[in-house]
Order: sequence, then structure tokens, then C-alpha cells
Amino acid sequence: MILANPGLPGLQMTLLLPMAISLIYLSKLKLTISFLINFTCLLVIYFMSEASRADMTPYEYFAYLFIIVAGYIVYLAVIERGAEVLSTLRQAAEKEEDLLIQNRVMERLSKTDALTGLYNHKTFQNTLDTFVQRADQSAMQLQLAVLDIDNFKSINDNFGHSAGDSVLKHVVKVILEKSASNDVVARYGGEEFAIVFTEKNFDQALASLEEMRRAIAELRHPEIGGGTVTISAGLQNYYGSLSKSEFFKKADTYLYDAKNNGKNQVQHSRSYNYFV
Repeated sequence: MILANPGLPGLQMTLLLPMAISLIYLSKLKLTISFLINFTCLLVIYFMSEASRADMTPYEYFAYLFIIVAGYIVYLAVIERGAEVLSTLRQAAEKEEDLLIQNRVMERLSKTDALTGLYNHKTFQNTLDTFVQRADQSAMQLQLAVLDIDNFKSINDNFGHSAGDSVLKHVVKVILEKSASNDVVARYGGEEFAIVFTEKNFDQALASLEEMRRAIAELRHPEIGGGTVTISAGLQNYYGSLSKSEFFKKADTYLYDAKNNGKNQVQHSRSYNYFV
């Protein structure tokens, strides 16, 4: 275009456009290559085209060269500044991501029990409240089980709290393995656990709970000399207008019935509008 219009002043400035386009990539290498090519083209145009030399004074020629060099310096400064801005934004994004991860970790820690990784007492109460409200409004099937490891105090007394912690972890592992993905398992306190069964009828929840009880009773614990532990549990089916506190109290009452009737068993009731 420049060679075809040698008499058109200022057309050489179009050589700045490829350099300007390289700013999109914020790449010094691309800008430098573009500058060298454009600078070379300007030299070629002047020395290889008689028409260009005839219509261009030496002052104009050197002015064009100077503008090309000045444009390169300005664009280079723009790229460096853009790189600084991107670096700042990247660091800010990384800090925000780190903060988000920390917040998620803290949120998880605030919701879970440190030893077992299960939901803690507070989270269980909030979750149970939500499920009870939903069940009351939509008549969804809901069961609550309260479990307790039998004679757990004797384990701590005879083998130490470290052995007791290991036994707790083993028991929790079995409970989680026998629970469905939509069940909510929480450590209610000490050696006591709570399970909210959802999307099950009463028989299915009872079968799942019995399977846990049997698997735990068969599990050997090397921390206590290869001995076994058992659990007692109470299971309550939800029915309309039953409050959260009453719901839990009934399941807890059945737990104590299981304890008083010999332990290693599940006590429950099929009354109160039992869902088939």
C-alpha cells in the first residue's frame, strides 16, 4: 500500500498498526518481532523505491524511523504496565482463592467432628430441623436412629482414651459403609451417634440399622486385644405434627429401652401412622 502510493504523506504510519495489534497478547517478543519487521520494511521502502525517495525528504524519512522507534518504546511500556496489572490481579485472585479454601475448611471444621469427620451436634440439630419441616410439609418418609456404643467407658478405663478413639473410628467406618449416600450421620456426643434416614420406609431403615449393628458386633479391634464392641439403638419413624424435640426424644427413649433390655439390639415402634 505504501509502495503503491508514494506521494501520500504519513502512510508510513500504518506500520504502527501491526505493533499495536501485538499489544493484545501483552507479549514483548511479539512486539519486538513486529517492530524489527516494520523497521526493516521502512528501510527497504526507502532504499528500494526511487518514487518513495523522490517524494520523501531525508527529514521525513528519519522522522518516520523515529516515530516507529518511539511507538515501540511506548507500546513496550504499555505491555510492561499491563503485565504488572495482570500480575496484581493474578495475585489478588490467588489470595481470594486461598481465602475461599480457608473459609471452606473452617466452615467444614465448624460443621464436623474433629475425630470422626461426621457432622457435629450443632450441624445435626440444624439438619434434623430442616428435615422435620420438610417432612411435615410434604409427608416425606423420615426416620431417626440414636446409637450408643455399649460399655464404652470400660474401654477408656481399661485400654486408654487412645484405644477408645480408635474404636470410635472403626465403628464410624462401619456405620458409613452401611449408610446410604442420602442418609445423614452425626456424632451426637461422646460415643453416641445419630442417623437421619431419608428416602426409606421404616422397614428399610430398620434393616439398615440392624445390618450396622451386626457388622459392628462382628468387628475385631486390635486396640483392645482383638475384642469386640456392640451398639444399642433406638429407631423412631416420623409422623405428622411431631416436633423435632419429640421426634428425638422418642428415638432416645427407645435407645435406653435397648440398653435396659440387654444391649446390642434395636428398639423401635411401628405405631403413629406408620408408612408402609
